Amino acid sequence: MPSLKNHKFDTFVAPAKAHKSGWILVLGMVLIVLFYLEFMYLIVFLFSLVMGVGDTIPAKFGWVMRLLATQDTPLAMVATLATFIGMLGSVLLTAWILRNRSPRSLLGKGPILRNMFIAGGILAALLLSGTVVMHQLLDMQPNLPPLAWLKWLPVALPLLFIQISAEELIFRGYLQQELAARYSGPMIWMLVPSLVFGALHWDSEQFGPNTWLLVVGTTLFGLFAADVTARTGNLGAAIGLHFVNNFFALFVTSIDGSMTGLSLFLTPFTPDNHAALRIMLLWDIGLVALAYGVYLAVMHLKRRR
Repeated sequence: MPSLKNHKFDTFVAPAKAHKSGWILVLGMVLIVLFYLEFMYLIVFLFSLVMGVGDTIPAKFGWVMRLLATQDTPLAMVATLATFIGMLGSVLLTAWILRNRSPRSLLGKGPILRNMFIAGGILAALLLSGTVVMHQLLDMQPNLPPLAWLKWLPVALPLLFIQISAEELIFRGYLQQELAARYSGPMIWMLVPSLVFGALHWDSEQFGPNTWLLVVGTTLFGLFAADVTARTGNLGAAIGLHFVNNFFALFVTSIDGSMTGLSLFLTPFTPDNHAALRIMLLWDIGLVALAYGVYLAVMHLKRRR
């Protein structure tokens, strides 16, 4: 496990060491939440003015809110992803207000794009192979027609990148940096952001008894992302893993009844089939863990050259 003696991680954390007082950390997280809510409602309001259905602004706003709740059409998914523009703005604004920091200081230094493409490429190869296997074993159902899917990609892909970038900047950027500036133990600056990240995916209403597995999986993903961030000193690898993972989950094969609007295929079961869902979640966790291990092996080989 990496330590703060890693000079890359030292450089990554350095911008957060200027003010180590605990109230800055707490205030920062509060501001991120408040700014996110304000930005999100502003985005929904603007979206309702342009796309909303109804004769009055409240009616248009209500239509957009109902659209966001369905997530079963391309427009609904695009609107959902667009709300993460507010999350991205919230962390950037908070870092600027409290620290006078630039977005690059949250991303870190070094070969960000290279790390992103290597980690993302490894996971993409594994998930593509896994998808082929799953489609052979299960009778996956076609969802969005390929031509319609391609039509939506130019809009949806940048929004997906914004979504995962916003989450990485908050959890593996801002929060991990702030905690590492105050505590030397990786069990704090790796585990706390990962636990929060996992807990925010709790959805017992939809996933029932498998909710704990969903939380465990996202917490493990958070730990993997935190570790590669510490080892490389930037968010490149974490962003690559996150983007590819969400692309396959939202754009390739989605669980029937859960965020299906932009997916090419649907599983032949809904979240109510607890046994089938448990197997699929374990399968996905295994592939992400394997990608993490392969990425570490690639990094080790590159250092030995």
